Amino acid sequence: MMALVGKHIIWWMDPLGCLCASVIILRLWIREAVEKAGMIAGICADPEMIQLISYTALTHDPRITHLDDVKAYYSGTKMMVEITVIMNPGTPLIVIHNVTNTLTEKLEKIPEVERVIVNVEYKIYSETGQEMDINIIINP
Repeated sequence: MMALVGKHIIWWMDPLGCLCASVIILRLWIREAVEKAGMIAGICADPEMIQLISYTALTHDPRITHLDDVKAYYSGTKMMVEITVIMNPGTPLIVIHNVTNTLTEKLEKIPEVERVIVNVEYKIYSETGQEMDINIIINP
């Protein structure tokens, strides 16, 4: 339409129409690039997603007594999840293996999650590396 107006009425309407279309496309691309750049840089997942991951892990198996650490961050368009669960030190290795494998599979079914790493500890450590006393047991 702008080409017809530019050819027959005002000569500068065609370049003006192209300039407007270019500005609109540029704004859309910049908005998309800013959104994806944060994901590529590894921004942390939103609190609701971390809460969903934590709840799923805690209710997965009664032998998981606590969660020590839950990290979820973007690596590209999907998330990487690292979670440390606390289990009784007397739990047999085969049981620990089965519980962590099924937990990994369950968490990887969440559409936003690409990869899950589950670590198992038998004690909770503070940020300084010292053991902490645990008085509250979530899954007895």
